[in-house]
Amino acid sequence: MYYLKVFYAGDPTPVQTVQVKRASDTLARIPALLGEHGDCERIVVFIGPTRLFAVDCHGNKIEP
Repeated sequence: MYYLKVFYAGDPTPVQTVQVKRASDTLARIPALLGEHGDCERIVVFIGPTRLFAVDCHGNKIEP
């Protein structure tokens, strides 16, 4: 399972977590989450407990 977690600046707890089964669904869901949370700080993508990558509020990949 893949998990997309939406974080706002200064908040260590995600405001939304979305669970998807396939990598392609993960990549398709990011723009929708950015549309819903345009002022978020980042969206972090996990597979199980392993962090894969994160994007900023513009969809640009960011480093940990």
